[in-house]
Amino acid sequence: QDLGMQLGAVKKATNTKVINVVSQSFGLKAYVGDQERIVNLIVKNDQVPASATQSFGTREENQTSVELLIAENGSSDRYYDIDKSREIGNAEISGLPNGLPEGSPIEVTFKLNEQGILDIYARELSSGRDAKVTIQTEGGISQEEFEEARERSKGLVIS
Repeated sequence: QDLGMQLGAVKKATNTKVINVVSQSFGLKAYVGDQERIVNLIVKNDQVPASATQSFGTREENQTSVELLIAENGSSDRYYDIDKSREIGNAEISGLPNGLPEGSPIEVTFKLNEQGILDIYARELSSGRDAKVTIQTEGGISQEEFEEARERSKGLVIS
């Protein structure tokens, strides 16, 4: 009453839950069919902290290493164009024994925490060899996205 609000509006406002979400998608370069794409493991608007694991296969016969190119982009799609993504890091699993056959499984895990730290862990399953990389993401939204959100918020009314 002191604020001039009705009881229903106060109850509604106190039941509102704020959820942090990812502002960008994070993925890695991989082949999807015969086409190189970015496969987003953590997708824009996923709740933070976010975690995803996916298996990939080696591309060529007798591979002795696997390079992971990590990228970010503004898409909410699982698969995205390499040219429209920005490389933010890489990792390599090297010294793989006897050259792996094509399609050998590589398991990749992305974990993003509330502070924008992205941990990537990749493991070749038959040998157990692995690679780890940690990336401090820039996060945030562009000025254009900020202005759009500001315009949308002008029409919000709490009653």
